[in-house]
Amino acid sequence: MAVWWTWKPEMQSVGKFLSKMVSDGFEFGLQKCVNQSGTVTCYFKVTNTEDDKEISIYPSRCRLFDTEGNIYQGYKAVIANKSATGNNDPRIRLVKDIPVNASVSFPGAANDTDAAALVEIIGNYEKIHLQFRDVDFSKE
Repeated sequence: MAVWWTWKPEMQSVGKFLSKMVSDGFEFGLQKCVNQSGTVTCYFKVTNTEDDKEISIYPSRCRLFDTEGNIYQGYKAVIANKSATGNNDPRIRLVKDIPVNASVSFPGAANDTDAAALVEIIGNYEKIHLQFRDVDFSKE
């Protein structure tokens, strides 16, 4: 007998990642977030866990909430060798089980902002909706 279930993305701390979540068949491993001169960039490893298929991230729908309650809208998203800014989205076909680098940049933060209460990543026609909470920034 087949067992059917709905699995919701859950945050977990795993090895070299600050946290790891799965949504729409894509595993996102949050590697780090860095504030460089007021632009916070969050870096991920993304792995397609299903059959080969496309992924996109909408930079203008991604948001970062700092620990003071300020909200920053994403400006640039990168997946592998594709990037886009604003209302455009990088779209790329990912081969199953091949991890790629990805990032989302959030301009406008204060230079001394050192943590996010929430980093929200949106993609694939809203099928990807990830929320990484309590993210300390790297000192690079």
